[in-house]
Amino acid sequence: MQGKHWLLMVLSTIIFVLFGYIAINVLTSSNDTPETADVNTSEDVSSETNTTLDNDVEEITRDNDDTVIVIDDEEFNQDDIDFIKYLQLAQIDYFEEEAGENWNEARRTQTANNTQIQNLIELHIMESLGNEKGYEFTDEDIEEAKDDFNSQFSDTENYTNAQELAGDDFDDKFTTFIVQRMTIDAIIDDLRAMAEQEFPNTREEDIIYEAGKEYQLLLADQRDDHQIKVFNDFDE
Repeated sequence: MQGKHWLLMVLSTIIFVLFGYIAINVLTSSNDTPETADVNTSEDVSSETNTTLDNDVEEITRDNDDTVIVIDDEEFNQDDIDFIKYLQLAQIDYFEEEAGENWNEARRTQTANNTQIQNLIELHIMESLGNEKGYEFTDEDIEEAKDDFNSQFSDTENYTNAQELAGDDFDDKFTTFIVQRMTIDAIIDDLRAMAEQEFPNTREEDIIYEAGKEYQLLLADQRDDHQIKVFNDFDE
């Protein structure tokens, strides 16, 4: 079922964050959820400075003053970040019972603007990796994934918030989000298959752990391959 990978990634990220190991969300997010980028957007950073994720990157500028992040040549504003946040929260709220004692921490983490910036970075750079690997999804597969997501989360308040925020652009943005998730799921499936081959007769929990570690390393490598800059003049 679509979303299981996402959930695992989100919970994995929380664990890594709590122990100081930040990198992205693996069977669910990025945020560091096996979901994300190590971005310094703390409140004590001057609004006149910018955060660059690659020290060797050329100076990156933005065409619009409301741009919060630039990934290569693509600019994203706060609405783009909030759109991801609402869809992430819709899933976390739905999986409250499964998340158990981790739920409050998951929700708190996913509400933070910095987390959603990391999620957005993860979604886009891993989609880029998927394109390089030649992953392709049929229109039927995409529609099925959208229907599956909607069957679980469309009745939630945060899903409605995402719809209201995106307006007429909702379907296009939602489709992009779903394809990005499908790409991450495919990458994780590959990593799990590799872990199962390398560690035969191993418990499922250990396979997930190994796949999560490899996903984190892969995400970090992918961040290094992209020009990413976060502009700090936004409200937390």
